Amino acid sequence: MFNLFSKKQWADTATVAYLMGISPLFTIKYSILGQNGQKVAFPFRNEKGEMVADLYDKRVVEVSIHYQETGMLEFVKVFKGSVTEEHGLNHLKQIFNAFIEQCPKTKSTASVKDLQTMQKDLHDQIEKIVNVYGWDKGLESKSNNIKVYLNSIKPEYRARLVDFLVRLDKCSVPVTINLSIDGLTDEMIGSTLNELALFEMEDAEKSAEEETDGF
Repeated sequence: MFNLFSKKQWADTATVAYLMGISPLFTIKYSILGQNGQKVAFPFRNEKGEMVADLYDKRVVEVSIHYQETGMLEFVKVFKGSVTEEHGLNHLKQIFNAFIEQCPKTKSTASVKDLQTMQKDLHDQIEKIVNVYGWDKGLESKSNNIKVYLNSIKPEYRARLVDFLVRLDKCSVPVTINLSIDGLTDEMIGSTLNELALFEMEDAEKSAEEETDGF
């Protein structure tokens, strides 16, 4: 005899298999609607890759995928409280697979926790060896990104930093250079234009010397 009152999982076997098969680079979460109407997120699997989700929670409203807790994420709303092979799984796969394609690829099986330890070590090694230290992010920050206020560094340290950065190709750590032009004063613009003119003049002199040496 069938048990009409048996509990139903909000994620069926096919959905669980898909989510558990996603690379350990990604954190999977599901959100429920709390008593105050606010969404509360829980991990679908732990740092060891083990499933820790409550598959029988009837309050699930969203499933999300996060790339190493970097802020890059995508989410799928859960309609009628469940994601199954018949209803919702194909849509979830489409959204999540598209997101995964946008993120860096790896053949490693290292967990997010292991990678965070490796990233912290890389952060410390760069600051130590290059001898350029980023802004103090505060005790609560877990970010290993290095943000440098270049103008405050002595010229010899700037040159050392640039010498290191030019060695990094697209397979290395991404580097973004931001010139904060918005908000400059008249004096700051003038000083920058002066340096730009000198730079252009020196560049022209180098080109002329190279042409002369060529003859």
